[in-house]
Amino acid sequence: MILIVGFMIVKPNKKLNELADRITGKHFILSTIAFFFIGIYGGFIQAGTGIFILLTLSSINHLTLIKSNVIKAMVMLVYTAATLLMFGFNDKLNWPIGLTMAIGQAFGGWIASRWSVNKGDGVVKIFLIVMVLLMAIKLWFF
Repeated sequence: MILIVGFMIVKPNKKLNELADRITGKHFILSTIAFFFIGIYGGFIQAGTGIFILLTLSSINHLTLIKSNVIKAMVMLVYTAATLLMFGFNDKLNWPIGLTMAIGQAFGGWIASRWSVNKGDGVVKIFLIVMVLLMAIKLWFF
């Protein structure tokens, strides 16, 4: 995750909204391969999957962070639903905790999505960098 933050800070020499979206040809193939491996990682670990999706969409496909967040939310909805079914069929779910977390995430996601659309990519990028750094510190030291 620290490498991703480093990439986000060092790499952008052009603003993403000045670049054309690259969603066909070799970029489609590269992002499909990247999403395959992100899916494997997400199915096993889940932590930080959204960051990898954002990095793929912004670096390979040149999508803005706002567009990338919309796509990330839909992708995560689909594969989280599949994961939920798998764990549910195997009776490995703690429903009270899971539902509490789902309600909190839905409410937080609704607020943050409205906020990010109003504030734009610059603020979203700063927030993303800060949150990834805090998450990395938490995972390493706590």
